[in-house]
Amino acid sequence: MQHHRGPLLTLLAVAALAAALVGVNMAGQPSPAAQPVAAPAAPAPAPTPAPPTTPPSPAEAAYAGRTAGNEATIAIALKDGRAVAYLCDGKKVEAWLEGTVEGSALSLTGPDGATITGELSDGAVFGEAAAKGKQWPYSAALATPPAGAYRGRVSVAGVQKRIGWNVLPDGSVTGIVSDANGAAPAPPLDPAARTASLDGVPVDVELVTGRIG
Repeated sequence: MQHHRGPLLTLLAVAALAAALVGVNMAGQPSPAAQPVAAPAAPAPAPTPAPPTTPPSPAEAAYAGRTAGNEATIAIALKDGRAVAYLCDGKKVEAWLEGTVEGSALSLTGPDGATITGELSDGAVFGEAAAKGKQWPYSAALATPPAGAYRGRVSVAGVQKRIGWNVLPDGSVTGIVSDANGAAPAPPLDPAARTASLDGVPVDVELVTGRIG
C-alpha cells in the first residue's frame, strides 16, 4: 500500500497550493467597504427670475366712455406714444387735453388745469379726469370708428367756432360748440359720414387720432 501514497500526497500538495493562491488573490482585492464613495452632485443653482417688464403701449388705439356718475363723456386717442383726449358734459364743461402714454400709464394736461390720468388694462382705461374745478373717476372701453373724439371748425357770420364731439360705442353723441363768447351744446353729428352743420353752414369734421390740430 505504501507505493500508492506518492500520488495521493502529490494531489494533496497541489490542492493546498491552489488554496493558498486563492487566498492570496482575495487578500489583494479591496473589500466592498473600502471602495471610494462618490460625493453627491451639487444641486443646480435656481434660475434667476427675469425682471418685470412694462407692457408695451398700443401704437394706435381709441377709447371712449363716461365718468362714474355720468357727469361727462370722455374719448382718448393714442398714437405713437402720444395721447389726445376730449372731456365733455354736453352743456358747458369741456376740455381738450394732450399728453403721453408710457407702458400702461396715461398722463394728459389741458387748459385751466384740466388733467386726465389713467391705466390701460384689458382693453379699457381706468383713471381720473378733472376740468373746471371738478374731478371724476372714469372708465373708457376700447373703441373702433365711428366711436371716438371728433373735432370741427366753422365760421358763422364772421365768428370762428370750434366744436368737439364724443361718440361712444353705443352710438350716443355728446358735444359742445364754443367761441370767444362761451359754450353751448353742439349741433348733431353724423360720425359715419363725418358731417355736421351749424346755422346752415357745413362744418369741417375730423376724427382725432393722436394730436390736436
